[in-house]
Amino acid sequence: MFIWNDGLSVYYFGVFYCSSTSRDTDVIDMSDSDDDDEQTAVSDEGNFFGPNDDINAASLNVFKSEKNLNISYNNDVRIYLQTDEFVGDIATYEGEFARSVLVKKSRVLEQFRQAVASKLEKKADVGYYSRADAETMAVFPNAVKRDGKYCLNVIVDGTERNIPLNDLGKLGPCKMDAMLQCKGVVSNKNAAGQARHTIKLSIASMRVQSLPADFVYNPTKSFIKKYK
Repeated sequence: MFIWNDGLSVYYFGVFYCSSTSRDTDVIDMSDSDDDDEQTAVSDEGNFFGPNDDINAASLNVFKSEKNLNISYNNDVRIYLQTDEFVGDIATYEGEFARSVLVKKSRVLEQFRQAVASKLEKKADVGYYSRADAETMAVFPNAVKRDGKYCLNVIVDGTERNIPLNDLGKLGPCKMDAMLQCKGVVSNKNAAGQARHTIKLSIASMRVQSLPADFVYNPTKSFIKKYK
C-alpha cells in the first residue's frame, strides 16, 4: 500500500519512498572487521535517502568499473535518492534515444554531488545532466514495454498504473516526486578542457498526487495558488 506521508517509508515497486528517517540502517559496514574475507556490506534493498537526508562523505567511495566510474555507499552500489516535490504539469522531453522526465532537485541530491566531488581530483567539474543553478533536471526513466509503448510504473493517488511516457503530461497539474537510482559517473572534458564528471541517474519509481479541487495551477508562475 502506498502512503502519501513524509513521515513514513513505503516499500513499492522494489524501492522505498523515504522520509527524514535513516534509510541505510540495514546496511552493515564491516570495514573494521579483523577478517578480510568477511568484509562485505549486508543490505536487503540498498541505500535510500529522502529529499532532506544527509550524506556521509566518509561512507561514499568512487571506484573504476570496466568503462566508467562507479559509486558505492557503505560498500553497496545500490543508491536511491529522492527528489523534491514538483508542482505543475509533468514535463517530458524527446531525446535522440529516449524520453526524459523533468524532476525537481533536492537537498540530498546536492549533498550527494558534493560528496562525489570530494572523492575526485581537485578542480574537477562534477554535476548532473543539468545546469548547476537549475532547480530541475531531466532524467531518463526505467521504462517497461507494454502493448508496444514504453511505460513507467507510477503511483497515482495511491493506485499503481503503467503510464506511457508520452501520456505523463496528460495527468494534469499535480504534485510529483520520484526516486532516482544512481548509475555511476561518466567522465569526459568540458569546453575548457577541464575534467567533467557527470553523475548518471534514472527514475526507479514515481508517485503523483492530483491537486485538490480548491487549488488552481498557474503555469506562468509555476506554483499552486489557492482560490480566494
